[in-house]
Amino acid sequence: HSLHTYTCLNLTHVAVYVHYQSENVVLFSAIGFHPRSNKKIGKRRRRNVVVHHHHHQEAKMKRTELLFIPSPGIGHLVSMLEFAKRLIQYDDRLFITILSMKFPNHDAYINSLVPSLSQSRVKLAHLPQVDPPPPKLLNSPESYIYVYVESLVPHVRDALKHIVPSHSNSETTHSQGCFVMVLDFFCMPMMDVANELGLPSYMFMPSNIGFLSSMLYLATRHDQISSELKESNPNEYSLKGFHNPVPWSALPQAYFCKDGGYSACVKMAQRFRETKGIIVNSFEGLEAHGATSFNDGETPPIYMVGPVVNFKGQPHSSTDHVQNNRIFKWLDEQPQSSVVFLCFGSVGTFDASQLREIASGLECSGHRFLWCIRVQQPTIIDEILPEGFLERIGSKGMICNEWAPQVEVLAHNAVGGFVSHCGWNSILESLWYGVPIVTWPVYAEQQLNAFQMVREFDLAIELRLDYRNRGHNQLVTAEEIGNAIKKLMEGDHNVVMRKKVKEMSDIARKSVEKGRRRTQLIIKIQETAMARVELVFIPAPGIGHLVSTLEFAKRLIHYDHRLFITVLYMKFPFKSHLDAYIDSIVASLSLVHRIKLLHLPLVDSPPMELLKSIENFIYLYMESLVPHVRKALTDIVSSNSNYSQGDVVLVLDFFCMPMMDVANELGLPSYMFMTSNLGFLSLMFYLATRHNQISSELEESDAPLRLQGFQNPVPSSVLPTAAFCKDGGYSAYVKLAQRFRETKGIIVNSFEELESYSFSSMNDGETPPIYMVGPVLDLNGQPHPSMDQVQNDKILKWLDEQPHSSVVFLCFGSMGRFGASQLREIASGLKRSGHRFLWSVRVQQPTTIDEILPEGFLEQIGSKGMICNEWAPQVKVLAHSAVGGFLSHCGWNSILESLWYGVPVATWPIYAEQQLNAFRMVREFGLAVDLRLDYKDRGDDHIVSAEEIETAVKHLMEGDSEVRKKVKEMSEMARKSVEEGGSSFTAIGKLINSIIGSNYY
Repeated sequence: HSLHTYTCLNLTHVAVYVHYQSENVVLFSAIGFHPRSNKKIGKRRRRNVVVHHHHHQEAKMKRTELLFIPSPGIGHLVSMLEFAKRLIQYDDRLFITILSMKFPNHDAYINSLVPSLSQSRVKLAHLPQVDPPPPKLLNSPESYIYVYVESLVPHVRDALKHIVPSHSNSETTHSQGCFVMVLDFFCMPMMDVANELGLPSYMFMPSNIGFLSSMLYLATRHDQISSELKESNPNEYSLKGFHNPVPWSALPQAYFCKDGGYSACVKMAQRFRETKGIIVNSFEGLEAHGATSFNDGETPPIYMVGPVVNFKGQPHSSTDHVQNNRIFKWLDEQPQSSVVFLCFGSVGTFDASQLREIASGLECSGHRFLWCIRVQQPTIIDEILPEGFLERIGSKGMICNEWAPQVEVLAHNAVGGFVSHCGWNSILESLWYGVPIVTWPVYAEQQLNAFQMVREFDLAIELRLDYRNRGHNQLVTAEEIGNAIKKLMEGDHNVVMRKKVKEMSDIARKSVEKGRRRTQLIIKIQETAMARVELVFIPAPGIGHLVSTLEFAKRLIHYDHRLFITVLYMKFPFKSHLDAYIDSIVASLSLVHRIKLLHLPLVDSPPMELLKSIENFIYLYMESLVPHVRKALTDIVSSNSNYSQGDVVLVLDFFCMPMMDVANELGLPSYMFMTSNLGFLSLMFYLATRHNQISSELEESDAPLRLQGFQNPVPSSVLPTAAFCKDGGYSAYVKLAQRFRETKGIIVNSFEELESYSFSSMNDGETPPIYMVGPVLDLNGQPHPSMDQVQNDKILKWLDEQPHSSVVFLCFGSMGRFGASQLREIASGLKRSGHRFLWSVRVQQPTTIDEILPEGFLEQIGSKGMICNEWAPQVKVLAHSAVGGFLSHCGWNSILESLWYGVPVATWPIYAEQQLNAFRMVREFGLAVDLRLDYKDRGDDHIVSAEEIETAVKHLMEGDSEVRKKVKEMSEMARKSVEEGGSSFTAIGKLINSIIGSNYY
């Protein structure tokens, strides 16, 4: 190769870009060029690589361990093992471990293939034998294999945990190199294990792009029509990558199969686009149109690495060596290109009627032949063939029983044609040796292969394209067979076809010699394996902040294998009734691979009198933790020294803005996680901007504010108390908000469909990029340690007994408590409303609830209401079909949960930004019923009356209200937003692009 270097001067730093000119492959594409377009990309990433280029040079020298999981089917196994052998010859940094599985009925030939890999850098790990699927699934081989592969997932998980170091031992990970999975397309269920362990996955497609196209079509169609295809309805399909419409009869039988084949194919195909790349055993010279069609940005990169063929031809264990020698002795005696070879794959068998038609067709053709026969029932071949057939053909033909050494036969110069089942390996072998084919597909995707060879490529003679072995009603006649063989072996058409196949043979050989796509693949695998980013999450210790931050961390690692997360966990310096609950949530992280926990030490509490302003208390507490955060981050950066500086990124709760000083000292990019919504973010920006002109807190008498992203003026009564607080709350808010614009981006736990106006307004070029990634919810609902399981079961049992949407649920968050007077008003309001209710009660003073409630209240409501003490499983309650309304404090997590489950809210805000949330839900979105928007707990002079509560509950529980209809619509939007292609799903992708740099894609 001709080596060219280009230098780019960036201040005092010089970067070297290396290209293989003849292959147009950018070897060090991570420096800032995309290997396809040569466009510079990833500005921030490129700067870091220039400054720290030696890190990438070291990283490139690391070994990469490829974890191959082949399907045990012979056609799959041979090509994947051959590809493994070929890969390690290309790069001495590649090591391969093959997880070998066996079908319950594995034969000796397949068993002999895997041990034949006696390579120093290839090792085997045998998966244990498991119970086979039910025999009835054999009606659909695809379903049988899929179920069998699924049953092996736990064993793959166990095997990989012994091979792959855990995230907690990062030094071991660095020293041992990187790990990448390469999965046969039948092994897509193993991707779950790859995702758990943070491993990138590539798919190996032992077939061609045509079959890949049909599978991707099936997955896309299933989103609209979730049933199997129908024969002859429609007659033809337009598939990407095909020049011609594809008749239904050329598609695999499984696509029409009600017995599980269709379902198995869809489930596999739905995972294809999750891979980092698709490796296809074909070559661009053959499928140029198909390869170009899928270069669409929607499909993972496709690497055409074929033909991958075992040219040495592993001898079958049942092959009689005497017969083997007899075959080649006979071939040596035949004229060049005079013999037609008939072979129908490892499971291609015919009944007696069809075998007699083949024999007669061969005899009528007058051509020499070598025929490999497999019969459906054990019998003597002579008894099946036409009487006197063997005597009449004499030395012009030869029959071999069960098995022939196909590769060696096709390589022999006496062979001039091949009547084939059109298995993809057989097609590649015939093309490699320039032997033209007559198509006789039998099973799997062979009909589609035959259609491509005849209609798309014009490289084969059509005998049948749509044959399916269905007995006497689909007999291929002797006349058809004889005519096809004559066409193959005689006349002008034979000359033209043979010339085209010979040209394709030359192209196939050159594609392997050049190896451009294989080189690209190796480079991409190594880059993908090395692209690791450590996200350091620093959540505030408040329950509402902690839950959504940790849940977002879990979602991120499931989205991208390159992300590893360390959570710096802090506790408040005082005892709380939530301590045990918070500890249980944090402890649950130990079950999540690729997330680890670092406990920050407890420090002295700020003066307790500062608790008058909780915002100021938290701010000062965060400042006191900065030295400990500095030490923790310095250790993390040091442990990631094998990587460039940009590979450690901070994600800070908005209360943790003081930690940005440490990020800046260490040169780490910071992102802010806003656990609330764009409305609160807008207010915070307003306070920071206003403070530049008026450096004092707001006044309650101030006129309504015009806030960016709000359609209506915002009254001062719905602003957080801290904005008016002279005791430090206002000051804390301003100091936090003044740092927001220093971040690289703001991650918001909301979704565009809910806050579309605000999102558009704030996307103004002055604010850092905003990533709307919500709803981020813990839908499993971590149980509270103090929650009595008996009470939990009692609640859900009671709900099960209530009519649909008949219950109003009252819950006021972790800090929502009322005095006795207010509790009595709530009780009276509920009774007067006449509606069923579930009420989670927290009281301000230790007391018995019965002593507070109106006399006789519990007896009067009977089974129409239920009171639970202190805690209720809120997520489970809102998810229950009996719940039709939610009287809520309007904490943002609670609002998102209610919207997710389509339960309308009556607003009763209490503290923090809840009044602003309530205002937006009622006035801006029309998604809630107004009980109070401006409630603040100020004792008996701020009581919400029983009459107000009664009216709001009745309004809330109206079955056909406009609010209920709008909440239902918003629920559907919320769910779609987090699905693939949804707004929040896409936003996470953009966020990861920003964090990692698009040069790694």
